[in-house]
Order: sequence, then C-alpha cells, then structure tokens
Amino acid sequence: EWADQPTWRAAHARILAAGGQSEEAAVELDALASRDFADVPLDRGWLGTHALAAEVVHATGATSAAETIERALAPYAGLSVVLGSTVYYGPVALRLGLLAHARERMDDAVDELARAISIARRARAPIWTMHAQLACARALRDRDEAGDGFRAATLAREALATAERLRLAERVAEALELEASLSRGRRSPKRAR
Repeated sequence: EWADQPTWRAAHARILAAGGQSEEAAVELDALASRDFADVPLDRGWLGTHALAAEVVHATGATSAAETIERALAPYAGLSVVLGSTVYYGPVALRLGLLAHARERMDDAVDELARAISIARRARAPIWTMHAQLACARALRDRDEAGDGFRAATLAREALATAERLRLAERVAEALELEASLSRGRRSPKRAR
C-alpha cells in the first residue's frame, strides 16, 4: 500500500498542500514524522522524502517537524535531490530555505535560497532556478531590510521571464502576484501554526 511508503506519503502530503488542503497535508506530515522520520529507509527515496516534507512544512506552516527535517537535510545543503533514479528535483538548499522561512529565520532563509539559485543555475535547471528565485523573493520581501525590496523585485522579474518563456501559467500568475505585493510594499500574512 502506498501509505506504507514514506516517499509516497510525503508526495501525497505535498499534493494535498498544493491543492489547498493544508489540514489534511499536516495530518499526513504528522504521520510521517511520528517517529522523527526514523521509519524512512536509507535508500534512494530518503532525500526526496525529506525534501517533500520540507515543502509541506512551508506550505502549511506546520513547523513541528521542521527542526528534524532541517537536521537531516543540512549535511546535503550543497547537493540536489533526485527522485527515484531519474527525476531532478532541485537543490536541497531550496528546502532548507523554505524551512528557515517557515520558522521565520529570515537571514538563514535568504542565504539558503540564494545558494539554491546558484546550484540550480549551475545545474542548468531553469525551472528550479525560477522556483528558488520566487522563494528567495518572498523571503526578502518578508525580511524587509534595506535593499531587500529591490533584490526581491529583480528576482521576481527574472522568475517571471522564465515562466513566460516556458509557458508555465501558474508560475506566471505567482510571479505577477509577488511583483504586485512588492509594489504595494506588503509582507505575506502569517501562516497558521
């Protein structure tokens, strides 16, 4: 059964979160994290399981497992995730940045997300570069220190150009919404914990 496979459970939680079902996603994450991820086998799905779980933490604001996930991922910060044996799933640093953002450690979030942009660019992975740019722009917006607004707007424009070139309608909308929030000078609302 799929629910017995940690990677599938993490992917299911990620799908629920992406579909706006935050409570259901958090329940799946809690089940996965019930033993601090000790049930996740050290196989080719281990890194992907933790990366997906990090995305669920960020999407739902359910940060109870964030420290455990961060501790597991930190040694691999300079690497990228490969799901199965063939699917490039972007930099580990992207997930570390998302976890830091969810925990409102904004300096760490910006640093990790900037690293993720660099790793994705070196991997010649424009979609993952765009994801990291959008995430970094949101972290910069929420940190709101001197120069952050300009840097965030630059990243949002670059991400928008990639999304338009690749015809990724949802990412175009996300980038446009981010640009609008930057022009209004507004932080994102706090997530429910």
